[in-house]
Amino acid sequence: MSRFWALIFLMKTTELALQIRDILRDDVDIAQWGQQAFGERVAVHLGMRLDNPLAADDYPVIVIPHIRRVYGESTGRERYHVALRAAVSNGGVETDMVAKTVVYLGLLQAEELRELACDALVRARFAKLDFEAETGNVVTYPEFVSLFAVTISTINIRRRLK
Repeated sequence: MSRFWALIFLMKTTELALQIRDILRDDVDIAQWGQQAFGERVAVHLGMRLDNPLAADDYPVIVIPHIRRVYGESTGRERYHVALRAAVSNGGVETDMVAKTVVYLGLLQAEELRELACDALVRARFAKLDFEAETGNVVTYPEFVSLFAVTISTINIRRRLK
């Protein structure tokens, strides 16, 4: 009788995507921030369409545009690289002519939303997480986006099949 080892993974990519969506959607701190800053809940989108950009009333939003899965028998681990975007629409600007400073309020809010999203994922304690972030820019003014990625590592389970 031949035997072989099959790699059984802890989580499917679709399950992970839905779990992240639910964590972000249900987080109390994110909900409170959305109410205080914009008078509404923060939307969470799983996927996006480049040919159909978000409308002004779609903000604030956290978008999960894609997930990349890295796995194999040699690694003993399964990694997911989850791309996320925290975005707001706010054209407010604070200018201090004496100090010669300009602050785009939407940029700060996008960063706040990103930090809240990262905190929510850490609090969920569903896997080992590493974060990477990039501050948004003013190219899409008055929309500001904070790009970030989460690397999620899980352990593979090996099961002997007959």
